[in-house]
Amino acid sequence: MDLLVGSARAEQLWREVYPALTVGRPGLHGALLARGPAHVVRLSELFALLALSNSIKAAHLESALAWWDYNVKSVERIFSDRTGNADADRIKAELLPGEKLDLQEIRERLFSNHITSGRLHDALDLLKRGGDVRVSVERTPGRPRTVVERLGPPGRR
Repeated sequence: MDLLVGSARAEQLWREVYPALTVGRPGLHGALLARGPAHVVRLSELFALLALSNSIKAAHLESALAWWDYNVKSVERIFSDRTGNADADRIKAELLPGEKLDLQEIRERLFSNHITSGRLHDALDLLKRGGDVRVSVERTPGRPRTVVERLGPPGRR
């Protein structure tokens, strides 16, 4: 993405920061922080207009980048524990670290039997990929039992 700039310093700064602005982020963070370059361009234009400048200078771009950095940090802090999947977030919120429930208990206790098998498995797959739960199969005298264990924070596993 090109930026209409009024100085060589602004152009060089844009080239330096552009790769970081386009870095892909997974899940909810990725959705909320998508289109970083476009937002920074708009903010830079706004700062240039406020300064009554007819082009974007390095100071305008730096101000826009400071706002964008604040936005990124806010999203990371506010949504740090969210996956973007309501079912996965509910399981994550309801199970304490170390707690184990089988699939039937999760359906009954957490969802009052109002969740499809597909949605439950999608939520558990997302939580497994994120390292939030461990899913194991236990043998019983009858059918095998699938057990979900909530894992603690990364430093406490």
